[in-house]
Amino acid sequence: MDDAAAWITTSTVLERLASGADEDAWGTFVRRFRGPLVGYGERRGLSASDAEDAAQEALAAFVEAFRAGRFERERGRLSHWLYGFVANAVRRAQARTGKQDAQQLSHWSALEGTGEVDPEFEERWEREVLRQCLDSARAEFRGSTWRVFEALALEGRAVDEVAAETGLSRNAVYIAKHRVLARVEALIAECETPFANGAAPGALRDTPRDAAR
Repeated sequence: MDDAAAWITTSTVLERLASGADEDAWGTFVRRFRGPLVGYGERRGLSASDAEDAAQEALAAFVEAFRAGRFERERGRLSHWLYGFVANAVRRAQARTGKQDAQQLSHWSALEGTGEVDPEFEERWEREVLRQCLDSARAEFRGSTWRVFEALALEGRAVDEVAAETGLSRNAVYIAKHRVLARVEALIAECETPFANGAAPGALRDTPRDAAR
């Protein structure tokens, strides 16, 4: 993730986009969320270039709606709102390119009017958000703290084995793991649920992070 070392909450990105043209904020927004949208378009039968265009169209439409004050906080997760935009953009692209076959029509009709997010999109989104948040946490935590988390949570190794490798006590190993895990969970929340506390754009600001933890 290009901005992993200087994490910016999604609330701050949206706040900056809401206030007007901000190329840096737009770049962060696109880098953070375009991957799952492009992947979803490709999975729905679009070419790589058409899926890219559909993703850009969806992101731009989202920002326009956000600036117009149509963000629906009660829908919670940002993925649920963005899904509506990318689903429509993909459908339009399919209509233009003739890629929508009977199976695709059945797929859309099954979800139409249910308010549900396609599980395939949800899975791609969650996987990408987790990857980016892990990248950001890796940039914040140094040395043995990150190594403990990586070994326990990502590699599935035993506590005693990790304690021996790092020279830490079992208690220190558990503490290190939970420090990183708590940060990853916080990053996911910051990424997924902007303005979760009900704050309006303009009320939120990032606080400095201690990268030397």
